[in-house]
Amino acid sequence: MYAALALIAIIVFFASFGTYHYAHIPEETILNELYRKTTPNLIKKNIQCKYDEILESTISIESWEVPTNNDDFSPTGIDNGSYVPECDPAFSVAILGMLYNIGARRAIADQFPCLILHDVDLLPLDRANLYACTRQPRHMSASIDKFRYVLPYSELVGGALAIRADQYVAVDGFSNRFEGWGGEDDDMHARIRAHQLDVVRFPRTRARYSMLVHAQAPRNAERFRIMAEKRRAHADEGYRAAPYRSV
Repeated sequence: MYAALALIAIIVFFASFGTYHYAHIPEETILNELYRKTTPNLIKKNIQCKYDEILESTISIESWEVPTNNDDFSPTGIDNGSYVPECDPAFSVAILGMLYNIGARRAIADQFPCLILHDVDLLPLDRANLYACTRQPRHMSASIDKFRYVLPYSELVGGALAIRADQYVAVDGFSNRFEGWGGEDDDMHARIRAHQLDVVRFPRTRARYSMLVHAQAPRNAERFRIMAEKRRAHADEGYRAAPYRSV
């Protein structure tokens, strides 16, 4: 009897966890929502981004195919920049928001108008998941295998976020106050909404990811307290104050 009740409780939990049918940009209007500004390097090279061809792609893989087939999803014919900030060994716990801010500062200095803030443990499964910015900030990883391909909650922007450089500067990027796991992405959503911006998403067929298995970083026990505080104008609060050095 108890086993049956436990099974029912598990089924109810998973049935009510997250949503498959979240609000998203209709497929037929995605091209109209794209942010078309490009880096001067692309303009000089006369490279054309073939967004329509990417969006028409039906190539996908399943999460269990990732270890052998992920090379098929390497970008070809696309000029972009990748920045991988690393935490100083003096820090015992990584501060993800600060690392994002450091990468963003370098990319913006190099005149990239679109930023993709991307966790390294996520791999896209659908080629039609366009790595480009839209007019509004876009939560790219809305459908992850670890969460049964459902969106856990509508305020989520963690995992992979595409945001225009000018919008990132306007919201002052991520907070530098969240150490370890958790909090910085929910705080980022609050910053986005506080600046009258909306978070948009692509349909599930263009937003699937596989999360690589790894040990989880220590949870930030202070994350709820920090999020509950009124945002203050700390010198160490966001994008503008993130310390870094190039090597």
